[in-house]
Amino acid sequence: MAKYFKYLKYGLGIILIFVGIKMLLAMNEYINSLGTLVGLNLNIPHIEVPTLVSLAVIFGVLVLSMLLSFFVTSFWMKQTEKMN
Repeated sequence: MAKYFKYLKYGLGIILIFVGIKMLLAMNEYINSLGTLVGLNLNIPHIEVPTLVSLAVIFGVLVLSMLLSFFVTSFWMKQTEKMN
């Protein structure tokens, strides 16, 4: 079954990167206070990604990676059948 979802690991990697960036964007208060302790005036604005946008990105990446895996696998199976 794992051979059918060949590109799923790349999709999960993209999702993890997205969630990590979203978490970093939400930590602006902590980064600003840490900058103040060090002597820097960072003043990073608060950027919040709405929940529906996050769910849409996660769902879209999962679906696209599964569909890409399915179509690429079926394409290669057809190509190997033609060669035999």
